[in-house]
Amino acid sequence: MLEQQLALVRELEVWAKLDHPNILPLVGFHLSSELDEAWLVLLYASNRNVFKYFERTNLSLDNCLEL
Repeated sequence: MLEQQLALVRELEVWAKLDHPNILPLVGFHLSSELDEAWLVLLYASNRNVFKYFERTNLSLDNCLEL
């Protein structure tokens, strides 16, 4: 089990360093003392989620795939 938590921490550390317009920045994270829960802190996404964004903008499938 500890191996999975360490893998999660490594992934979160990589995510926190990413800088790309299509990836929400990871501001921070917290693991519970039992290492059985993780809380992620992300920047607010004003477009809600990608599915709602595509519905609202009426993008074609080809345009969606280009994003």
